[in-house]
Amino acid sequence: MSISQAKLKELLHYNPVTGVFTWVIGRSRTAAGTAANTKDRKGYLKVVIDKKPYYLHRLAFLFMVGEFPPDLVDHINGDRADNRWSNLRPATYLENARNQKLNSGNLTGVRGVSWDERSTWKAYAYQNNRQIFLGRFDSLFEAAAARRSFELQHKYHGNHGRNPATMRSKIPVVYVAGPYRAASREKIADNISAARAVAVSTARLGWFPICPHTNTAHFDDDLPDQDQFFLDGTLALMERCDAVVLIDGWRYSAGTLGEVRRARELGMPIFGCLEDLPTAEEFSGMTVVDAHDLVTREAV
Repeated sequence: MSISQAKLKELLHYNPVTGVFTWVIGRSRTAAGTAANTKDRKGYLKVVIDKKPYYLHRLAFLFMVGEFPPDLVDHINGDRADNRWSNLRPATYLENARNQKLNSGNLTGVRGVSWDERSTWKAYAYQNNRQIFLGRFDSLFEAAAARRSFELQHKYHGNHGRNPATMRSKIPVVYVAGPYRAASREKIADNISAARAVAVSTARLGWFPICPHTNTAHFDDDLPDQDQFFLDGTLALMERCDAVVLIDGWRYSAGTLGEVRRARELGMPIFGCLEDLPTAEEFSGMTVVDAHDLVTREAV
């Protein structure tokens, strides 16, 4: 029987910013606060609980969202020991295979392209466990273009064939979630003002905020079925973000509760208040000196 989220939290603490698991309770040869980070021969980190081994990247999902992903967990940057929450995503077996880094024996710098013995560049790919020949080309550029066209047609992950050492961090985007509707226009204005204040604060932390309150504030009573229309639209916006931060009073908002449920389904990190939100630099895993030990609050 697999471990439960409650049992996991009794034994281990997970820091989503650093990706490190530490023991909450001391064991026979391990003191409380010690990192749990045994590495296997493939480079993954694991831990043994009740004589059963668990991979830490899978335990991160159990800790954060309450359940294991149905298939695999993909390390976005290709580093199997980097278990920061921002570096993990659920993936199918096919998606995980497509997100493999460039083979060390590849001399062209382009996955699926090699120099052919006929003095041409050859492009190829794999699908359903068989190699697909994409053609021979006079230049490396043409062969790479053929390979890239195949990847786009078959929805390869954007990091496919990437070199983790050269990947650049993008500015993380945070979705500001909180109550909007209220009994009076004055109270709605207060909710908009509160959301905007949180959004500005996230920007000062280096995030790019998505604040739906300021977007929908100008459309009151102008559209049929506007509540459902805007809920669908804001959910679409949220799904494109990297994290969610909640505003005081969110538990009393039906719309925000729906956003939280959807964020949990997607495995998005949810920060219970502005004080819990790390800086964008910490979240992105850049070089951080004395990063504080962030614990996200339960958003349930």
